[in-house]
Amino acid sequence: MINRYKLISINLELLYLFLVLDPTFQIEHVLFKKPPPEFDIRLKVDNPNKHKTIFYDEDSHVTLSFKQKEIADGKFLIFDQDARNSTILPIALQGSSKLLPQEIVTSKNSTQSKIGIPLSLSLDLGLKVKIGALNVKNKRIQVSCSFMVGRLENDTHIWDQDCGMK
Repeated sequence: MINRYKLISINLELLYLFLVLDPTFQIEHVLFKKPPPEFDIRLKVDNPNKHKTIFYDEDSHVTLSFKQKEIADGKFLIFDQDARNSTILPIALQGSSKLLPQEIVTSKNSTQSKIGIPLSLSLDLGLKVKIGALNVKNKRIQVSCSFMVGRLENDTHIWDQDCGMK
């Protein structure tokens, strides 16, 4: 006969097995190139799970916005991220010259270092979480990163950022 403590222990182990921590995100670098307008972003992705691998699938979309107006978009890379791993990913976002606000265009040529450009990066990602060959969970996450850059140049300085789940 299984005693009550052993049953509680088994339940806690099963709960731990299926408890999935969401990945965290941080923008490391932003580079604006033109023409055509392209934003190269380096994004740090952390998998905080102790024994779970995260597979980022092809069903993803990334958008960059300025003052709530989309200025560029692209895809998130398909990749596998091991447990307790940090990865820096390049993301190339394509824009249209017709959609770029004047503040974005002039910041590239500005000599002022403190213009202050508020941007927002939105990620809609499909994930598969696995332990070995066991598929623990499939889910979609929406991530929003609001950040401020001094100006868009080769060595863009990110002043402030806040990334979190929507």
